[in-house]
Amino acid sequence: MPYIGLEHIESGTGRVLVDEEEARAANSVSNNFRFGTEHVLYGKLRPYLNKVALPEFSGRCTTEIIPLRPTLANRRWLAWLLRSESAVEYAMRGTIGSRMPRTSMRDFMMLPVLLPPIDEQRQIINTLEKQHAAIDLARAAVQAQIDAIDALPTAALRLAFAS
Repeated sequence: MPYIGLEHIESGTGRVLVDEEEARAANSVSNNFRFGTEHVLYGKLRPYLNKVALPEFSGRCTTEIIPLRPTLANRRWLAWLLRSESAVEYAMRGTIGSRMPRTSMRDFMMLPVLLPPIDEQRQIINTLEKQHAAIDLARAAVQAQIDAIDALPTAALRLAFAS
């Protein structure tokens, strides 16, 4: 079965950094949990890293990732909620251990949440995702301009010494 470790989840965005084929090649002989596409994967180790993912395939994950299956919430809504600054702060308050802090899941499950009706959750998530897509496009455009600016001195030197 495909395997996802904490190293396979991007901090803050929740993007899974491996596809199903790469996850199949990943090796893990330790204990793990099963997950499916109905789950939200929550990284409890070092909660400040904010590793919350929506898997697009079924598999298994490290026990440092808790598969949550929402029943009263849209899973995309739950993922956004768990990635929020207030959820991360709440998780940090209940950490256990100093060198490798872990969220106390018993305490974390008491996180107070706003739970609008499912249709409203979907509308909010659709709006948020559209806004984030626009932000990602803007970031990419800015990065392209920065790269072009960084290349200017080299291009200018080439022109100066080409004659």
